[in-house]
Amino acid sequence: MAPTSSLLFIVSIATVVVAQSGNVVKYHAGINDVKYIYATAEPVARLKPGDILDTNTLDCFGNAIKKPGDSLSMTKGDNPLSGPF
Repeated sequence: MAPTSSLLFIVSIATVVVAQSGNVVKYHAGINDVKYIYATAEPVARLKPGDILDTNTLDCFGNAIKKPGDSLSMTKGDNPLSGPF
């Protein structure tokens, strides 16, 4: 199979899987929503078997460093965690 055909096949399967699955639960994590601890916390969203989670991630500094000259003092901490789900 040519690479283009393979890509189309994969996209087609993904579309079918989404169509046959449960609800899509969307969650957008922002800098004020993430946690900087390893502990228990209330869930930010609940999913059922078959649901699909559509979320984003932040980089290791919470996306605070965006351009040359930005410093680590702009960050809230290292390795922000989204969730739990």
